[in-house]
Amino acid sequence: DVQGGVIFTMGLMQALSGLFLGRIMNWMYKPYFLVAGAFLGVCGMACFLLAFLGIIGGFWLIGVFYFGAFLFGLYSGSFYFYTGYHCLVHPSKAGFNIAMNEGMYAIANVLALLLGGVIADMFGINVPYLLAGLLIVFFTVIQVRQHVKYPWPKTAMHN
Repeated sequence: DVQGGVIFTMGLMQALSGLFLGRIMNWMYKPYFLVAGAFLGVCGMACFLLAFLGIIGGFWLIGVFYFGAFLFGLYSGSFYFYTGYHCLVHPSKAGFNIAMNEGMYAIANVLALLLGGVIADMFGINVPYLLAGLLIVFFTVIQVRQHVKYPWPKTAMHN
């Protein structure tokens, strides 16, 4: 089943990206990691969009879905790891921060499923993927702006 394989690929890449990023000591303090991850996420959404628009078809269609899942899995894994790290970095606020972080994920997942279906019904199957790509870009710009505005001190960076 292609759908199950695509979801498996996305989940596997989320897990592997978290394991890989856990070995790098200072990536979460550098904005270019955010930009690189967001670029992968936008490219993953672009793969899904190309498939749904019918631009890619036939034999290549399944490969494009898997490649989109691969790229989006890398993005979402790095994003989850990044936000989780920043929730836990301040010990006195960690409980509240992680609860808010997980609560936002849960609410966003439910809303994305509901609104994605409504938007697809109203405007076409490709529009939710286009909007998701735009949201990734929008929120990455906000995150990078915060990093530039409030840079971490050199003493906070390891290795």
